[in-house]
Amino acid sequence: MTLLYLVLVCFHLNIEPFLILLKQNPSVAELSTRYITYYIPGLFFDFQFLTISRYLQNQNIVYPMVISSFLGNVFSAVSQYVAIYVYGYKLEASAILQGVSCFVMFILQLAYILISKVYKDTWNGFSLKDALDNWKILFVLGIPGILMIALEEWNFEIATIISGTLDGIQLGAQSIAFQCSTVSFMMTMGLAIATSIRVGQFLGSREIDNLKTAYRTSFVVGMVCSAISCTLILVLRNYIAAMFSSNKEIQAEGSELLFFIAFMQFADMIAGITSGILKACGRQVIGAAIMFACYYLIGIPIGIIFVFVIKLQIKGMWIGLIIALVIEGFVFSVLVFRTNWEVECDKAMANIEDVEFTKSFYDESAEKSQGAFTKYFNEDMTENCPLIVKSDYEGDAYWVREKIHNPEKKIKNFKRPRITSEVHIMPTNRSRSLMIYTKEIYNIDTDQPLRKTIIKRAVTFLVVLLLVICAILIRIYLPKSLYVSCIPDSEEARRNNIKNLCQNSTLISNL
Repeated sequence: MTLLYLVLVCFHLNIEPFLILLKQNPSVAELSTRYITYYIPGLFFDFQFLTISRYLQNQNIVYPMVISSFLGNVFSAVSQYVAIYVYGYKLEASAILQGVSCFVMFILQLAYILISKVYKDTWNGFSLKDALDNWKILFVLGIPGILMIALEEWNFEIATIISGTLDGIQLGAQSIAFQCSTVSFMMTMGLAIATSIRVGQFLGSREIDNLKTAYRTSFVVGMVCSAISCTLILVLRNYIAAMFSSNKEIQAEGSELLFFIAFMQFADMIAGITSGILKACGRQVIGAAIMFACYYLIGIPIGIIFVFVIKLQIKGMWIGLIIALVIEGFVFSVLVFRTNWEVECDKAMANIEDVEFTKSFYDESAEKSQGAFTKYFNEDMTENCPLIVKSDYEGDAYWVREKIHNPEKKIKNFKRPRITSEVHIMPTNRSRSLMIYTKEIYNIDTDQPLRKTIIKRAVTFLVVLLLVICAILIRIYLPKSLYVSCIPDSEEARRNNIKNLCQNSTLISNL
């Protein structure tokens, strides 16, 4: 997460030329860059908050995240109101306080972990070797997972950028629609995360019936929530539009957009839940490819045609987005309901490579050593996934091999215990066995020397830090005349430009 944060810092520091390239108003691009620059420290704490949130969610602990998020939002609302409306601070104060609210959420959740000591059952303490090892699986699953989220988010941001090329009425209506869709998406995102976690847990424990019950329940709950959300938006759409702007034209246009947003809830919910199931199965690459095709090869081109050719204004863009969501949800649903869950369970087992043993055995005989292992692995035995602990006289170490998936693959090696014969370990419920036994047996070292691992990771960090330094230098020394010639020279001209652009929007004019 930290590496990803540093990469985003490089982009955010120099986002102004990109905004201008996308034909945004130069003054608005300048203000946006200033806001993002002041918010960058807060983004770091936001990333850390999300990381430990997933750590707790995978243990079925959700209330600390809910409470810390609620308190962080209360702090943000109160502090920003006081700073902007009482003391008269402007853009910079809003960005800084938004970052501080992320820090508050992170600290509250971290305090819960430290005070409750929930980490004791799942963490043996910091180990430099463990921290630097096994990055491959994180990147293999993480990067496509990031793309799945980013492709969808960028899709809606493109709609906002396109609205910026239209008149102020369309921009105001887009702001209303975007905010409402973001709020309603919170239900979809919550259900998608919960479904992904539960499906992943049941995959690891090979509980296929419970797995199917979990995602079917998610579909039912999702449809009920979508129906409620759709009804509320349809009934209150005129009042919602009036909350954002006092301009009658913006209200009317925003109300029409909310009509489309209301019925979009169903497609959005189905697409969100099914994408969560695919993530749980480790099929992020397939999901990202489908989302790219739906949004960028179908939805956005159709939306652009509706906006600029058929002259439907910003409504045309939302029609294109809804079409993309419907296709995405349909394709994802077909993949989910045609999934062979037995095969997916086998794949989940094969992905478990980092088995951690933390109690050493220095028995003098193979018989005692074998008995010691049997003591810890004699519950819930099965022949589905046998592991073999095999003697290897080179360096007084022995290897753990996966017998079914890849008998020749050397997964991990023990250091020091004296074993002179094979010991067959056959845990059935792999996820449960790992949770129970990870803290009971000796730590397994990987084959790769620590020095080599440190060098590889150090090179990675140095490359990213070099990118950050270059981004900072570009931000400081790159003349604006190289990429824009129309930024107003005076502060008064800049403010007049913004007022002319946003004169009818009560929400934005407070800047």
